[in-house]
Amino acid sequence: NSVEGGVSATLDAVAVGEPLRIVREELVAITFVLAARTGVRPADVRRISTHGHAWAQCRGWVDANIPNVEYLPSSSTAAAAHGLAAGGYDAAICSPLLAERLGLEVLAADIGDVSDAVTRFILVTRPTVLPAPTGADKTSLVIPLPEDHPGALMEILDQFAA
Repeated sequence: NSVEGGVSATLDAVAVGEPLRIVREELVAITFVLAARTGVRPADVRRISTHGHAWAQCRGWVDANIPNVEYLPSSSTAAAAHGLAAGGYDAAICSPLLAERLGLEVLAADIGDVSDAVTRFILVTRPTVLPAPTGADKTSLVIPLPEDHPGALMEILDQFAA
């Protein structure tokens, strides 16, 4: 994410388990809304749920518009939006598309603090024959530490320097 950095759970999923190859990426402009069940007014919002990255990207807006609200972490913005029905919180920060699909009321639109924020999404496959170079190719590597000890990362990076 261009604002908050890597999403650890996603990076871990790519790094652990069966070998994977990234075959495509998309940079997606990120827009957030404050969504709630029908009938909830902005003045009623005391508890908001969303993913940590979304919270970090909307903190300034929330502090300016709904001070002293309680943040409840969620595994994703989608999970937070779906969880509204359970009633554990008053609102969720999610994508406008999901709010529309779930029939949620949008209390405030475009609440991100950085207007040009993007997230890099990747498409992965099992290793196969490499596609032909496009001229705009990138390389992403995941290198596990064989043993976790002070200096282990430097030992790996020294190999690249050499």
